[in-house]
Amino acid sequence: MYFEANIDFICGHLSDCSEIKEPASCFLSNTLMNHASVIMNLYYRTLGNYHCDFNNTGATVLMIAFMLEKGAGTV
Repeated sequence: MYFEANIDFICGHLSDCSEIKEPASCFLSNTLMNHASVIMNLYYRTLGNYHCDFNNTGATVLMIAFMLEKGAGTV
């Protein structure tokens, strides 16, 4: 599954993947998809690499915060 490969790839590039290890706050919900989401976000925030889509399992989302700031309601 790609999510596990994403986690392995990112944890190989970052020095700390403890956010998705028990008992960290991002451990729950304990699914590969949720752990991959947290760690892919950490990868982008840490390295600023916005040109990687992780084999189409990740997406760069920039509009949600902007839409909420402009009063577009819930997304």
